[in-house]
Amino acid sequence: MEAGGYDHQAVEAGARALWEAHDVYRYDRRGQGPVFSVDTPPPYVSAAHLHVGHAMSYSQPDFIVRYRRMRGERVFYPIGFDDNGLPTERYVEQARRPGCRCSATRSRCSPTSRWIRSSGPGS
Repeated sequence: MEAGGYDHQAVEAGARALWEAHDVYRYDRRGQGPVFSVDTPPPYVSAAHLHVGHAMSYSQPDFIVRYRRMRGERVFYPIGFDDNGLPTERYVEQARRPGCRCSATRSRCSPTSRWIRSSGPGS
């Protein structure tokens, strides 16, 4: 393949569209059979930026979840957000104007949500 011949953004967008069209992350509570459940700590939405540590900590469970789903197993892998705790407090202390705690954490939810949707973890 010649240099520049692979458009990874188009391929990734197509894969995401396929995942959403087939609802691959939906968990059916009424399904039959045992449930494989994964419980990971929620990502902190208050970080000033996302870094490789975010992807690294969710890649390993995501590999296992995807493998089990491909085998037809029922998998429950919830993803939520943690806007409490020391990382949030430190971010708010640095970025704070009077009364802005809620807007500071809300402004971090959007980039984190986009990252989660684009990388695939969660049900």
